[in-house]
Amino acid sequence: MRYRRCRAGLVAGLGLAILAIPLQAGGDGVKRSSAGMALVPVAADQQPLPIAALCDSGYARLERGDVEGARALFVQALEREREYPRAVLGMGRVWLETENGVERALEYLRQATALSPTDPATHYWRALAHLKLAPGDLGRQNATAAREELELVLALDPSHSDAAFRLGYLLREVLFEPEEATALYRRQIAAFPDHREARLELLILLTERGEWYEAVEIGTALVERFPEAREAYPYLAGVYWKLEQYAEAMDVFELYFGLIEPQEMALYLDMSLILTPTEQREYDSLDEAGRRTFRAHYWGKRDPDPQTMVNERLLEHFIRVAWARLEFGQTEWPWDGRGRFYVRYGEPDIRAKRGQPYAFELVDDDYDFLMRKRDFYESMGISSDLYMGAGDEDIGAQGRMGFVAASQEGQEGSSLLAGRDPERWIYLDEAIDIHFVDDIGAGAYFTSSPLDRQTEAQMEVRLPTMSEEEEKIEVIDPMDSVVTFKGEGGRTVVEYAFALLPDEFGAFRSVTGAYATLDVEVKLFSPAWEEITGVGEKSRRLETVPQVRIRGIPLFVDATRIEVEPGEYILSTMLLDPVSGRRATAEEQVELPDYSGSELIVSNILPAARIREIGPGQEGRFVRGELEVLPLPGRALQADQPLYIYYEIYNLTRDTFGSTSYTIDYSVAEAPEGQALATRLFQGLGSLVGLRRGRAVVSSTIPGSGISSDLQTWLEIDLGGIPPDTYELRLTVTDENSGEKATSSLIFRTLPLR
Repeated sequence: MRYRRCRAGLVAGLGLAILAIPLQAGGDGVKRSSAGMALVPVAADQQPLPIAALCDSGYARLERGDVEGARALFVQALEREREYPRAVLGMGRVWLETENGVERALEYLRQATALSPTDPATHYWRALAHLKLAPGDLGRQNATAAREELELVLALDPSHSDAAFRLGYLLREVLFEPEEATALYRRQIAAFPDHREARLELLILLTERGEWYEAVEIGTALVERFPEAREAYPYLAGVYWKLEQYAEAMDVFELYFGLIEPQEMALYLDMSLILTPTEQREYDSLDEAGRRTFRAHYWGKRDPDPQTMVNERLLEHFIRVAWARLEFGQTEWPWDGRGRFYVRYGEPDIRAKRGQPYAFELVDDDYDFLMRKRDFYESMGISSDLYMGAGDEDIGAQGRMGFVAASQEGQEGSSLLAGRDPERWIYLDEAIDIHFVDDIGAGAYFTSSPLDRQTEAQMEVRLPTMSEEEEKIEVIDPMDSVVTFKGEGGRTVVEYAFALLPDEFGAFRSVTGAYATLDVEVKLFSPAWEEITGVGEKSRRLETVPQVRIRGIPLFVDATRIEVEPGEYILSTMLLDPVSGRRATAEEQVELPDYSGSELIVSNILPAARIREIGPGQEGRFVRGELEVLPLPGRALQADQPLYIYYEIYNLTRDTFGSTSYTIDYSVAEAPEGQALATRLFQGLGSLVGLRRGRAVVSSTIPGSGISSDLQTWLEIDLGGIPPDTYELRLTVTDENSGEKATSSLIFRTLPLR
């Protein structure tokens, strides 16, 4: 972060509050002079006020903002004595407060200094008149005159309450002498400790110059003495940030947030400045409570150092927003086109503006920076003898880049005027070159053309990212399972199903219940870790399923299917919550059976929380033909739930009439002692599982017939009355026409109700 302050619009405000008092009309029945000026009414039996008293009253009215009342009094004084010094000075100040009256004010103020050459006040107000004219066509001449007058004020009154500040502001903003300005601000504070503007401008100047420790001292004293000085807080927070004192920086922001208006605060909470389009759509769909949760999860998983009390990346975002307001918010609210770009993508490596080349580029004393700069210039076809330069002269030196470096004299002259020069931002790592232009010369810059999609995609790497250190990433603990079925053309379908508790990640409320979004990736690798196939989906929306629950808590359930040739594979799965950043990753070896043979085969058994028949042609994530099958990942159900199982039978034979005949036998018994369970089988249950041993057996025989050799079928098994335990379901299919038998089994658990 570099600390600079936008000059546009500031020089014109050098007169500060004294030039901002509006005109006020006089009342009815007031006497007027021959010049038409309102006079103070005088009763017939009263003597006219002494000229000194008229001037005292005139100055008092100026202090109250009654410009027209002061004008009448000073006119009356001058009618008595045309060259009365205090009256001449008073009229100069009146015209200085009048719209378009600076030239007339200067006439009176020149006369006042001639009449009272040793009076500091006359030279002070004359200097302010020149300062107000400094941004005009004769800017250099007026700036020089103002400097001479202010130096004379300090010679006459070394402890003047404002002159050192005004001179410092002039030297910094117009004459570009920051070291001298720094000394003058310090001098003003020493002479007049309650000079708020001097303290603020010294803080700003110290941040620009990188004098961090003195800036902390000045900024801390400023906000303690003037806690309402809102502009100081972002600078002080930025200084702490540069010093890597992050807790102190966040404390300053918290104080600042208590001072600003809701409209301003909304800028710091505006997620559209940093979200991807997909994330933005998700955020827009939330109510205010959901958005607060989203923001908390989003920033929580982008904390580069969770061991500290402060989220450094969130703090940097606050710094960017504050700086965009200060730097790019002079002509547009909240900022012009540069501000949003700055908040979203950060400080460019090179920032150049014709007419001000030296103030904007990083110092080329970093070898890595030089190499990135070289690579960028070579990609743009710039001669290699230019990119190692120490300044901005190389930008546009060939003409192709479109910028010509200005001389120091050119800087000084052009900086007094609002420029229309284009501004250029270069991000070296992404090889991105952005041009901002001021089409109407109002100091509001916008990109010369919209960013194309490729450029936007390149720049998204600069958006807030989650920590790459795995130990800092919390994990999701899913209940999941893998089953296989017959696919097309001799291939095998492998189905990965998972379930998650709502408190595992960033869940929100919807009309029908809780919902969330997950990035889901399922891939198959060869035993040599060569990727064979896979599917992935960003921000897949999941909703809780009331029928799939643990201890009464509905779970999120989803499934992904991949069709592949049978054989040995490594199944890799990744679930990522883009809101909280939590994730689950796993790899396991799987043997995908070959269902393409002609013998009787039974698929894997898929445990389900619910199976029901639906109408033909319906679609959905859990639809299989004319059945809706809600999977039960983790193979665990509560003791009061029935067990639904889905399975498929292949290659039943037909008799001479084209009919199949078969028998299904199943039994549920306590799992054999020492039965090996897959390591992923009961993940996610944690302390919810509390089991006790016991024996129970359920068995049944079901006959069946039909005309199809392949069947999609299901059973509902009542487990009521059996104690919570680990069980094995064995399923045997007998083809009554051929006498063939095929079996399949399932290990599952029933859980106590509490």
